[in-house]
Amino acid sequence: MSRTVNSLITNPLSVLVGVLCLSLTIGCSSIPEIDVPRTDVDAPEGEYINLTMLSDEIWVVSKWEGDGSNDRGLWLMTDDGQEIEPIETGHPRDDCHTVRPIDPKLMPDGRVAFRNTCLRHSLHNLSYLSAWDSHSGETSLLFDYPLPNGKSDFTFDPKSEDVLSSTNDASTGDMYLLTELTSYLQKYDMDKAIRPSWSPDGTSIALFGNEEISGEWGPGWAHKPTHIWVMNARCIFLSGSACVRERRSIVDGITEIGTISWAPDSSQFVFDGKIEGSDGVFIYNLKQMN
Repeated sequence: MSRTVNSLITNPLSVLVGVLCLSLTIGCSSIPEIDVPRTDVDAPEGEYINLTMLSDEIWVVSKWEGDGSNDRGLWLMTDDGQEIEPIETGHPRDDCHTVRPIDPKLMPDGRVAFRNTCLRHSLHNLSYLSAWDSHSGETSLLFDYPLPNGKSDFTFDPKSEDVLSSTNDASTGDMYLLTELTSYLQKYDMDKAIRPSWSPDGTSIALFGNEEISGEWGPGWAHKPTHIWVMNARCIFLSGSACVRERRSIVDGITEIGTISWAPDSSQFVFDGKIEGSDGVFIYNLKQMN
């Protein structure tokens, strides 16, 4: 049975046109709106792609200069938009002529992980997961091997340094468990499974995906409506039908998917995307699941 999200976060400066409903087996249910104040940050010129909070007042941001140079880097920035200093991200390989660090995420041990893409002359680019230590200022590789699916989204097991990684191309769907020694392909009997997010208590993983997608594989898969699934985190270490039966589809009909972020107590999560033609940031409360 399909279930609706519990609420839609809207900005008081914008207007949501129409009533947002999701089809349920019992009909249509409107989603209550929550007004969230917005403060514009007067940051230096550039395109800001991703960020993570290092502390209450300090962010780590991925910034593209936007001056035609295609230069990208990680910066420390205060919450009022003032740049402090660039982060030395290093080169994951000796043959990198340029690196592009992106997608900073806070690790369970307080370091900041990021994807560091190595651009090589006349060779395929390779992406690695690196970690920056704010105390020592040092950057090191998390794994000695490149990411198996190139440009990837990733999420950490809060109880260890294991990583679940997926392609960030919505037309494909491979996920890998990354461990110290090697990576393992995870399929979960799904045509597409992408952009996973590990709950802070370590028990659950939420992801976007589809059990089956009609038609031949191709770029059109990126535009097919998809679901959010929640599964027991132990399924990544097991195989077989038992874990498949535990997988639950809790939201469907999502297009132009974004990312999933959990509340600190793992009781709910937020995600951004488009449902029934309306863009928004949505909250789903797992305590209200049947």
